[in-house]
Amino acid sequence: MGLGALCLAGMLAGCAEPDVRIIGRCEVVTGAVRVTGDEGGWLVGPVPAVGMLDGLVLFEWTSHTGREYAPTVQWHDAELRPLGEPAVLGWGFGMRTQWVRGEGALWGQAWVDPALRLDEVPDDEHVHVVELRPGDAPRLEPIALELADTIPGISRFGISGNYVGGFGEYLPGVVTARGFRGALVGAPRRCGRIETNYWRLHLLGEDLDPAAPVLWGEEPCNGLGEAELSASNPWLVDLGDGGVGVLVRLWSVDPRVRYMRVSPSGEVLAEPRLVGGGIGSELGTSFHPRAARAGAAAIVFAERRGGPGSCHALRVMGLDGAGARDAPWQLPCRRGASVATAWVELVGVPAGAVLVWGERTWTNSGLVTASTRYREGIYAVLLTAEGQRGSEVLEVTDEAATALADVPRTEDFGPFPEEFLMGAASEGEDVVVAWHDTRPGAPGVRARRLSCAALP
Repeated sequence: MGLGALCLAGMLAGCAEPDVRIIGRCEVVTGAVRVTGDEGGWLVGPVPAVGMLDGLVLFEWTSHTGREYAPTVQWHDAELRPLGEPAVLGWGFGMRTQWVRGEGALWGQAWVDPALRLDEVPDDEHVHVVELRPGDAPRLEPIALELADTIPGISRFGISGNYVGGFGEYLPGVVTARGFRGALVGAPRRCGRIETNYWRLHLLGEDLDPAAPVLWGEEPCNGLGEAELSASNPWLVDLGDGGVGVLVRLWSVDPRVRYMRVSPSGEVLAEPRLVGGGIGSELGTSFHPRAARAGAAAIVFAERRGGPGSCHALRVMGLDGAGARDAPWQLPCRRGASVATAWVELVGVPAGAVLVWGERTWTNSGLVTASTRYREGIYAVLLTAEGQRGSEVLEVTDEAATALADVPRTEDFGPFPEEFLMGAASEGEDVVVAWHDTRPGAPGVRARRLSCAALP
């Protein structure tokens, strides 16, 4: 066995690749448990979201009533067995929630009408802060918005703004010392008519009435001449006493990811600085960045880049956005492999950050035929605060898992390649990953609990 093989096997200390520093281990704790089946009709499968609270797990998926989308939640125990019945939050936009812990509950935002009267309610009356406690009914608090009027039939707010988001979007949130904070984008009414206005970042919370537009610059309500201020795809990071970190794309000729810091009331503490390295040009799952704290002083984030299947690149930076750079370790699609890694999730654990991603064979033909050598799965790995690979790569999905449609394969025909629609959450060293699985005879959302811990 040569030196390189010994290094790859981890048998010699001091000869590891510079992008690898093994500090922990990720292991599977439970089997692949079916959380819900496929109810209703779908253009795509239900996109799951996950929350964790004191060892319990919350799953969210979106059912289709035949008329509207209905975000649905259900608690499960540590073995992923259901507790109680699913609860429908209302009829809404079909957007999933990033569930975050605080004050003994899970918090998030939902764009729904709890009274199921969607067509009768103005769109800017759908935004709610949601509090979920095990054993209790969901509590939804409406949030007032002061947004400029827009063209009839076009929503006055969103997440994507002027840049397409895709199925991977979340309604983002964090819990601060002042309570839950969510984010959306819309044109603030104080900045004039929609013709000379543009979408800005807004922070929302129960104690912010109405939701607070985040404005900066000497003339914060400048018109379309400052279109680079049009916000899109926000993601929030809790900085503790440092406020809230916001990754956002400011739509212009250069919509790379930028980072800013704001107070829980929406006051700008540090204006946006460029931290992204690029952007892909293909249609794909999402332009929404993902980010997680990795240790006390670092943020790891993923941004969509060019390449087959809308590849994502990993970046690292300080809590203030300083030193933003590509991480030493990158996904296989960034290292020249013929695979697509179009969907990623990032969650924090005490040892660093856990990256979860879907990976499949990249096919030039556009179909998975009988002769196609096709591989698909979901994988997880621990990342260090420096962006190195900190554990061995773990395969999350079981052998039967698939995202492909149940279509017979011949030499000339077969299903289209598809991505696993997935979500993830963490609590301590525990990580739960959920995905939409189309295995024949038992389609639906499945989930698995992992443990990603530091080595002794």
